[in-house]
Amino acid sequence: MAEEKSPLLQEKPAEINPPKYSSEEEMYFKNLIRRIVKSRDDRDDKHDEFDGMTYLEYCEANRKLANSYVEPKKQKHDNNFVSGIVRQKLFTYLSYVNNLDLSVDVQAYNERNKEERDLGEGMEDIIWETCERDGEG
Repeated sequence: MAEEKSPLLQEKPAEINPPKYSSEEEMYFKNLIRRIVKSRDDRDDKHDEFDGMTYLEYCEANRKLANSYVEPKKQKHDNNFVSGIVRQKLFTYLSYVNNLDLSVDVQAYNERNKEERDLGEGMEDIIWETCERDGEG
């Protein structure tokens, strides 16, 4: 019985030729690549807004801070202490945001700039009912 080779060890197929682009498509493709590379380079630069860190370093530092990360001791006599204050502040902030009343408040006015309360309340009821039926309420 012949031993079957793994697909990874089999010979590679013939080289695939890239598609032929028109000059307009080629220019578009090159500009797209240039914009992607510029975005990557901008992300990897150090920014004052991120305390002199890159975007990824800043995200990692914030993740560690939020999870009360304790760094390993550098010397035997060092003390590592992390309070949970930042984490508690995050939970307090999220609780505040979750309790916000983001319901619609419609105020309708007529041509004489007088408020039409019934029209405004009617529109609020229509919006509320629409959200309920769409499952967003």
